[in-house]
Amino acid sequence: MSRITEIMPPATLTGYVREKLDGYEGSGESLGRYLPAREISATTASFYRGEAGLIQEAQYRAFDAEPEVLAKSGIGKVTIDLHPLGGKIPISEYDQLMLRNASDEVLEKAIKTTGAEVAKAIHRRIERQRAHVLVYGIATDAKVGFHDDFGRRPDHTITLANLWTDPSVSRIDDLRRLYELYEENNGAAPGVMLVSSRVQTLLGRGVEFRPQMQNGISRPATPQDVLDILSAYGLPPIEVYNRRGANQQRYIPDNMFLFLPAAGSEDSADVTPLGNTFWGQTLSATAGDFGLEPGEAPGVVAAVHANDRMPFNAEVESDAFGLPVLANADLSMAVTVA
Repeated sequence: MSRITEIMPPATLTGYVREKLDGYEGSGESLGRYLPAREISATTASFYRGEAGLIQEAQYRAFDAEPEVLAKSGIGKVTIDLHPLGGKIPISEYDQLMLRNASDEVLEKAIKTTGAEVAKAIHRRIERQRAHVLVYGIATDAKVGFHDDFGRRPDHTITLANLWTDPSVSRIDDLRRLYELYEENNGAAPGVMLVSSRVQTLLGRGVEFRPQMQNGISRPATPQDVLDILSAYGLPPIEVYNRRGANQQRYIPDNMFLFLPAAGSEDSADVTPLGNTFWGQTLSATAGDFGLEPGEAPGVVAAVHANDRMPFNAEVESDAFGLPVLANADLSMAVTVA
């Protein structure tokens, strides 16, 4: 067995990669706050698709009478396949030669560095998929060919007739109309308005957001001015999201905003009203040499593998079943404003 595979057994490296992934997810910039992680011991996720976010009311009963049966909240149980993802990053022949006389601590550090890169790659892909799900109501991957439509109402994907590139267009009228549509369709108001920096600027350029000075001249609105005016009209607060992938492509286009429920924790034991990012259990996790306890099997796994043929290259590999899922797709609304 190669020394490099003995330094960090799969269970140890898996724990490290999961720790790094949790760090990326919990950085405060992740959409995991809207679709929090939930680990399950399966390759499919089941949930009750929400209907208007409403829960059936309990009923009064007479003494000695049995309670009435309440229907599950939602329009039906949905089971959806989770899809495998992962990758591997080589530890090259040259790097191994440079490390061949290194201490165990130095070699372990090199493996951890590569493991952190693997965790970041998984985080980036799942974050991009979360963004796609929230913008379009669909999870998809052209390379593999899956296309999971969560059934969002057509009127929750909107392009404004009069775009905000025109300062005279009433932002407040647009936002109040969309707010009321969201609330009517869901029985609950949106908790946040997720915007890019560009949309935040376009919002503040509207004439309604330009504070008037004593001499009758207006000045550009500050971000705090915008928040104060939105609050005065009973509209949700803004959160700015500008994340980009490795190719600098934005996860969410910078010409739109999203109405969503308020953000929560990145981890949730239950299905949240909007949905979750489900992490299933891979076949790799059940391999005996991985050394994972049964309760540790769901989630991302990782291991160092070495080629037993020349030139004896090694690589850190990752494996996972993961997918962001909208349990109630109508709790998201995507609005193109520019």
